[in-house]
Amino acid sequence: MDANFFISRCQQEISSENELVLYAQDKLHALGLRRCWQQVAQWGKEKSQELEQEFDTVVVRWNGDGGSPHEIPVRYAQTQEAGEAGSKKSAIIELKDSGSIIQTSQIELLEFAAEEESNGNIVILTWHTKSQHPNRCFFTSDNLNAKRAGSSKDGEQWTPSKFHNYDYLKSWRGADPTMKKFDSLCNRLEQGEVVNDFEYELVRPSDNAVVRYWTKYILFTNKFGEQIRGGISKPAAYDVLREAPVL
Repeated sequence: MDANFFISRCQQEISSENELVLYAQDKLHALGLRRCWQQVAQWGKEKSQELEQEFDTVVVRWNGDGGSPHEIPVRYAQTQEAGEAGSKKSAIIELKDSGSIIQTSQIELLEFAAEEESNGNIVILTWHTKSQHPNRCFFTSDNLNAKRAGSSKDGEQWTPSKFHNYDYLKSWRGADPTMKKFDSLCNRLEQGEVVNDFEYELVRPSDNAVVRYWTKYILFTNKFGEQIRGGISKPAAYDVLREAPVL
């Protein structure tokens, strides 16, 4: 992935805090910049040299995030720091089976998702119950296939971006009004367990079909104490139990 592609489409400015700010056009451009964090850091370093002005941080903003910034330290462009950042990412991959809630930054979390996706797994990241937006999806990997995602009654295909901000609690409750499986999953995650091959059913939002899934769940927490529920699964790890109702 080439950061220059995304940077060239951004409005650039220098903030009053002496930060380089990139205003992304939309969520996908912002996500692309975040995934290319090392290249963005290198761009910030080169910009410092070009303008003869020292910048510590490149800030990525996207209006759809409510103006919430994402900071990329310019020092990550340096060989030693980049190596340390890479080590942090590897640590996440190693820690995900350690039996503890993993503290991570957003960059590391997206790097984790990118690595799982490169291994052929579907990754869905959802705000957990202890967050400002509980059960809202904020990341779905691009390899979610059309058959698994489903289509709405008018034939509209649900692409990964369509799931952004979807409230998954609707799908859990629709398939299981008692919420026993969801509560069981939450309890296990909050005790620090990595839940492997969790079997559960959801109402698929695209067409209201009832679908069974098998997913590995991990609980992360960010520096604000908000928790993120990570789901990792194979593309074929699902079974349609009840087809979409015919209207």
